[in-house]
Amino acid sequence: MEWWELWVPFGATILGIIANVWINITQNKKQQAFQKEMNDEQQKLQKEMTKTQIDANLKAKARIEWINDVRKMSANLISSLVDIKNMDEAYEEKLIEVSKEAELLKLYFGSYKTDEIKTYDLKVLMNTKGNGGKNPHMFVYIDDLLQIYGTKGRKEIAKQKNVYGQLQKMADLIYKQLDNISKYEVVDIDEDGEPYIDQVAIEGNEDEFLYLEDEFSSAASRAASFRTIIEEYYNRTEEFEKIISLYLKLEWDKAKEGK
Repeated sequence: MEWWELWVPFGATILGIIANVWINITQNKKQQAFQKEMNDEQQKLQKEMTKTQIDANLKAKARIEWINDVRKMSANLISSLVDIKNMDEAYEEKLIEVSKEAELLKLYFGSYKTDEIKTYDLKVLMNTKGNGGKNPHMFVYIDDLLQIYGTKGRKEIAKQKNVYGQLQKMADLIYKQLDNISKYEVVDIDEDGEPYIDQVAIEGNEDEFLYLEDEFSSAASRAASFRTIIEEYYNRTEEFEKIISLYLKLEWDKAKEGK
């Protein structure tokens, strides 16, 4: 056997070993590089998640602080508006204080030009789905509260109450006149056999009775209209309380979600 025939298998074995070593080294390097890349990506993702969580917590904290501030200022404003409804003494001084409270509260809802929105939309303010688009309406609503409970609104409601009082007196007077020319008697029987009693004219007073009945109905109807206006005036603080409570509840729901 020639010498080279002995070295060929040996050389092939050596080359095989070298190839395996090189392949292992190459694979290890690739695996290490891949592992490093994965670790880097994991660290990057962890940092992003941490940052996102921190941002969410900060947003939630800021929103909760905002909610608490608005709740406190709204409660103060509502309390002050209730105080000045029937206030006679020191009214002007109290109104200045209320105006300051209202202006501070408005700042929490942004600053809006007067030409952007003329009047508030109650449907928007009472939307239970979200607060999108509410801020300009809230801004104008607070302004409207100041107008209603301010000097001008106070004088206007005094006029309404005066007219209402006159109409009430007129209705009472007409009713007394009706009472003098009428009587109560059974005019029908209902399906249960119960008598239906109504006010009818005394014989000979039918025309005057009909005239006074129309006058009474007209005065009572007009008085009811003015009473509605007056009730709305006194109930506006309750309406505002509902509006702001809904608004803050929706903001609180956002805060819980970290938005």
